[in-house]
Amino acid sequence: MKKLLVIISVMVCVFCAAGVTAFADCGPKASLTINVKGMEDGREYYLTLLEAFNSRFSDEYISKQNSEWRALYEISLKDEYFLYESPVDETYYKLNHSGSRTWGYMPPDKFKILLYFPDDGSYIISEKLERYAFNSYFTVSVNGGEMTVEKNGGVGGVYVEIGGLLVRIVITVLLELGVARLFGYRGKKEYKLIIIMNVCTQIFLNIMIAVGDVNLGGLGAAAAYIFAEIVIFTVEASVYAVFLPRFTERRTREGRAVGYAFAANAVSLFIGGFLLIMGEVFFKEVVNH
Repeated sequence: MKKLLVIISVMVCVFCAAGVTAFADCGPKASLTINVKGMEDGREYYLTLLEAFNSRFSDEYISKQNSEWRALYEISLKDEYFLYESPVDETYYKLNHSGSRTWGYMPPDKFKILLYFPDDGSYIISEKLERYAFNSYFTVSVNGGEMTVEKNGGVGGVYVEIGGLLVRIVITVLLELGVARLFGYRGKKEYKLIIIMNVCTQIFLNIMIAVGDVNLGGLGAAAAYIFAEIVIFTVEASVYAVFLPRFTERRTREGRAVGYAFAANAVSLFIGGFLLIMGEVFFKEVVNH
């Protein structure tokens, strides 16, 4: 039991250390990430957004802007959408290669993507788009004078999320099997029950996190994560209390099974929280490259 307390203490420290950095700004901030592909020729271009809301810039404000801003503004006047001016993020980003940029402070819900090429004054404007989640990702593929846009990193993003789910399931199962050994559960029947329970509960957990993230962003995902863990502990404790004592040769008491469920979920809670943070960072990196 002392070994278990040491493990849990270490997990708490790791999770808290990660949480200080990841959640230093507690207020939820919606974000919009645009990843541009197909621009490896070194040609300079500007990436910006057009929004449905008319910002109604004054003549005085327009006159104070640089020539690049005014060029983008003139293009927006030819469209039904208007140049987006963020109170925090840059209005536009200058690039000369494939890459990504994020508008991380309340970006527009409905928007278009504008790519402007200053060398010849040409530009490409996307179709009407809409953010689909609190943190939305779009991949723009440029081919000649046309662009195609995919949500959430396209097929690659889906593969990354599925792969991430499988990795989390494997890690969680290994962790909880390790804790099971500390509690004296080492038989094939015990392991089989623990594996089946973890596969089911991990799928449920990830569905809850996804729902929370889509509706409320990072804080929503964290709240859904904690709520789901409480439900999972209740279910696992009930199932383990009924079946684990029957599977052991020594006919252990139900209290040990409940204690195991609590300890295993405590360990997976802290490790899972860390993986949730790291998974978000990894997903952004994969989608953006």
